[in-house]
Amino acid sequence: HYSISMANSGSAFNTRLYVNGELNDSVLRNYDLKKSFPSYNSTLVSDAYNSEINLQGWWRLQTNGSFLDSSGNGRDGTATDSPTYDSTNKPNNYIAEASHDFDGVDDEINIGTAATWDSIIGKASSGGSEKVTIAAWIRKTGGGTAPTIIRFGNDSDGISLKSNVNENLNFHAYWNSTNVSWQTPNGVFSEDEWVHVAATYDASSKDNDPKIYVNGVAQTVSLIGSRGTAPYSGIVAGGDSDECAIGNASTINRQWNGQLADVS
Repeated sequence: HYSISMANSGSAFNTRLYVNGELNDSVLRNYDLKKSFPSYNSTLVSDAYNSEINLQGWWRLQTNGSFLDSSGNGRDGTATDSPTYDSTNKPNNYIAEASHDFDGVDDEINIGTAATWDSIIGKASSGGSEKVTIAAWIRKTGGGTAPTIIRFGNDSDGISLKSNVNENLNFHAYWNSTNVSWQTPNGVFSEDEWVHVAATYDASSKDNDPKIYVNGVAQTVSLIGSRGTAPYSGIVAGGDSDECAIGNASTINRQWNGQLADVS
């Protein structure tokens, strides 16, 4: 009788072979989880894994004192009012070694200018793809007005994924100088619990709605107010100096209260 167990910690891959219930062989391979890293068979490097080439930013938030971009694009985050490194609260030992705790007051991580991101995921006239997918592990520990997970551009003049006091998720996009919003039902997650959230949006048509997922499950998404009208404004309309950030808005009034990890 043969059986195989495999475990992936995010930095090591461990495979064990059992024969008639007894351990026969074990292989442990360490790797750096980033845009490109080597994969292994039992003894030799066999190939190179390359993640989706459209991965533009990946802030794992598990390094004390820095906010490294693991996408391979060098878009490391910076912070004046820095969230606190937290090695205790994390989604899972197999997902992340740590997280960062945002104080719900003024913490944020700057990930570049609106002009930079408009040329990547913003309007086509700026070179943007007009498509975006956002993902993060979140643990919300307090309320606040529209606490921000991540945003690109000014608070109301770009793309953002937020929550609110009712534990729903809100997605925002900017059409013809108008902020257009969608939200899930209330209570799609609970405070003080780690959940994985993701949102994907195609702005090639004003009639498209975002798709939002919680722990891999698609949520009902409702348009709040009026649908936008063309043209798509992207994320520069508020001005090139507007920051793009994790955990807050450019006006420092949409503060995340709790932990964030593995944001992309």
